[in-house]
Amino acid sequence: MVSGPVHDEPALPRRRCLALILAAVALGSCIPFGGATPLDRASLRPGDAFHKIRVGDRLRNYLLHVPPDGAGGPPIPLVIVIHGTRSTATLMPKSTRMSEAADRRRFDVAYPMGTGSFPFAFHTWHTGRCCGYALDAKVKDVDYIHALILELVSKANVDPDRVFVTGFSDGAMMTFRLGCDLGGEIAAIAPVGGRMPDLTCRPARPMPVIAFGGTDDDQLANDHDRYTDERSRPYAFSLGASIDFWAKEDRCSRGPEHSRVGRHDRIAYRGCAAGSDVVLYWVKGGRHAWPGGRRSWLFSAKPANDLDATELILDFFNRHPRPAADPLARAGLPRP
Repeated sequence: MVSGPVHDEPALPRRRCLALILAAVALGSCIPFGGATPLDRASLRPGDAFHKIRVGDRLRNYLLHVPPDGAGGPPIPLVIVIHGTRSTATLMPKSTRMSEAADRRRFDVAYPMGTGSFPFAFHTWHTGRCCGYALDAKVKDVDYIHALILELVSKANVDPDRVFVTGFSDGAMMTFRLGCDLGGEIAAIAPVGGRMPDLTCRPARPMPVIAFGGTDDDQLANDHDRYTDERSRPYAFSLGASIDFWAKEDRCSRGPEHSRVGRHDRIAYRGCAAGSDVVLYWVKGGRHAWPGGRRSWLFSAKPANDLDATELILDFFNRHPRPAADPLARAGLPRP
């Protein structure tokens, strides 16, 4: 007796084929990390290089992109770009176009790699609420990014007052967390397609925030204001509630102000403490993808092509260096 419809029989081979494709993409994109070396100021060169850094008992990897004239001259800004669960550090330059924009604007870009059960695939970040291996193993990802910032400020040509963080999906949640936990080091944050993982955090200072969410993003579909975890800590389960949190923490006196950018909605809070701003773009019809970017692999969501998140993010970062009067007790970052 046939146990199911005849046309269902090829399902297993198709799943195996898809798994092999995903594994090949992930492995091919991360093989260069096998040759990663410690960062050395004397060997800093324009272009891409793969580096490693020891944080506690873990050896962590990252990709560093230096613009054509970024190895010398006056210190330049740094953008840290944090990948999502289905991406990798080496796929983020393609999906965000960040390195291309950084070359035009003279920014360094660092793409850190998360952790996972497999050597170079399906890596995640410990945001406090999410995700997978990093959460289960209690990986100290905040310490990793802190160490990465210190290394790049001391060994690369980075301006410590212009260190910024952006990220996508799980990486956006990590970006939100870093805005709280490393508020002394980071000048501004730009989460894309993710939520605030903890509403009980207290940032070291008012934090400029620009965020992006798609109206058709299935990862943001359950748009509730707040939930409570097993330790009775409230956290945001919506991008809107995440933005409200920062508007309150930044003590913004005006907003929300609604406007349109093409067919997309822009929500802004003004009059915030220490010159900070809080801005949210709702991308009409946007799916779980980086607006204005590229698909990172064949089956990923197609990005909206009429809003360039990368250019908007870098414009925002340029307007929000770290104020000179910021408290640095927890940062340990030198000033020029």
